[in-house]
Amino acid sequence: MITNRLPVLATSFGSCMLAMVSFALCVAFWAATGDPAWHLFLPYVMPSFPDVSLAGFVRGLILTGLIGIYAGGVFAAFFNLWNGAAARLSSRA
Repeated sequence: MITNRLPVLATSFGSCMLAMVSFALCVAFWAATGDPAWHLFLPYVMPSFPDVSLAGFVRGLILTGLIGIYAGGVFAAFFNLWNGAAARLSSRA
């Protein structure tokens, strides 16, 4: 029985990079346009994000990286768990 498995570390790293790039683009667009609409979602996701300063940007980048690692790891672990369970159930039928 061969099941498809996601590598947990690679999925976590990919999710981390996606979150960090998304955060950096959000801050870059907000800084370029000056439109506060780009900034409204950030304090809800990251309560410690005060404003766009170098310290706030670095703190936000680290926090989004950690959130991405956690989300990717949890997703890959549950995917592997339920994919393996589904494969065992389908082999019994």
